[in-house]
Amino acid sequence: MRWSVVLVVVAEAGKHVYRAGSAPTISHNTLVKRGVILWAHGRSATDTYCLTLRRSARMNFCRHMKEGFNTKHASGVLLRKKRLERCGKDGQLLTHIKPSHVRNTSRTDLRSPEDLFAAARGAGFEVVVAVYRHNALARAVSSFEIHRYAGLKREDSGTLAARRREAKLRQRASEDFCHAPGALKRHFETERDLYDRGLRAARANGLKLLRFSFEAVTGDLCGTIKKTTTALGCETRCRCQPTLSKH
Repeated sequence: MRWSVVLVVVAEAGKHVYRAGSAPTISHNTLVKRGVILWAHGRSATDTYCLTLRRSARMNFCRHMKEGFNTKHASGVLLRKKRLERCGKDGQLLTHIKPSHVRNTSRTDLRSPEDLFAAARGAGFEVVVAVYRHNALARAVSSFEIHRYAGLKREDSGTLAARRREAKLRQRASEDFCHAPGALKRHFETERDLYDRGLRAARANGLKLLRFSFEAVTGDLCGTIKKTTTALGCETRCRCQPTLSKH
């Protein structure tokens, strides 16, 4: 499946800012030789960061999509070592891997953050960018809201399809946020533990680790991009070209 994209150039604070739709399936003559794994949960400014880095350093997405190992996406596949290595071999050196993409299942050989980052360097991914949004509840609510009307059009309001969607949303809201006392807090703690294990594994395997807060990415996007391109060795050739996500 091919993705289409519309880029609109607008003036913002005296700079050119690109507003992007879905990531297109195109190839760049990349300016870098080292791969980047973005290690972050969703709703943490990851689209804006990845699209900006991709454009600034002319990088290619692994498997031609930002989250190539998100099996909830139609084109996503299970994370495996040979698939990560194939991306490196093909010059597709940028990928966003969420902690939830690392699954403890016999169907893969990368069952933990330790497995993932032990394999990363050999696959060509030498830089790990870790972004964390400390307000986990805001992140979860944002994720819930962005999917609220996915697939529905404005003219669908009040239709049977819309009413069914609302019923499912009420059920999902109850399942996601109305747990037994303390359960949601424990869920967030488990998420954080898996994320932190990834940071330790990246360091243990000698990867270059850059850590940014959600606020840093949203408040100083080009500053975070400059630090990344410096780690990639292309800071003089990789001019920051801000690309804002449609989300």
